Amino acid sequence: MLSDGGVHAHINHAKALCSWLYAEAFENVFVHAFTDGRDTDPQGGADY
Repeated sequence: MLSDGGVHAHINHAKALCSWLYAEAFENVFVHAFTDGRDTDPQGGADY
């Protein structure tokens, strides 16, 4: 999940994973994001 609320998930986890994938030269990485909407704005996913 992607969220900046920090209760169920945090976007920093995804950022760290992307940094690691880049450092390891992974190619063709796709992200299927599940936005939280519980502790953040339910319509805020487009902001990310």
